Amino acid sequence: MTNDAPTTQPPAPDGVTRELLHLRDITLRGWKRSDGLWDIEASLLDRKNHDFVQPVGNINVAKGSALHDMWVRLTVDSTLTIVAAVAGMPQTPYDLCQGAARAVEVLKGLRISTGWLSEARARMARDQRCTHMTELLGPLASVAFQTQTLNRDFDAKGADGKPVKIGTCYSYNDTREIVGGRWPDFARKG
Repeated sequence: MTNDAPTTQPPAPDGVTRELLHLRDITLRGWKRSDGLWDIEASLLDRKNHDFVQPVGNINVAKGSALHDMWVRLTVDSTLTIVAAVAGMPQTPYDLCQGAARAVEVLKGLRISTGWLSEARARMARDQRCTHMTELLGPLASVAFQTQTLNRDFDAKGADGKPVKIGTCYSYNDTREIVGGRWPDFARKG
């Protein structure tokens, strides 16, 4: 596996020229730790393609410099329960922003599952959290599931005896060939 950034981008609309003004890079990674836990990490980097003056405080940000540079790490166990939550904000528009990094600590003990994002937002006081860090929580949950893929029973069944994977996305719809091939007893004609 490489650490190369993806190169796929949407094509520019035909016949239209564009000027890049803002670039946000979000990187998500899932790590298996030697102690049996997993670290799920997200980082966010905002840059402008021009010199920029922050409207409040007249803070100058040079073209290409970081406006926001921040990260969140959730350490989870095999049930996706958060055992530690930490964040850092190496670069923010205001020094004051960096106090918001502590807001993620209240996520400790929360389990990533259905309703995770609503519960996380409810725990993090609105006036104490950073909008950008909060935006990372949804993708962090998805990466947590993907990171533990090898740890899960792909054929796990619900109380009704139906594999829980069925109906979770477009490809696992019960009318599609994947379900018909893997779980023919649960396939429907589309």
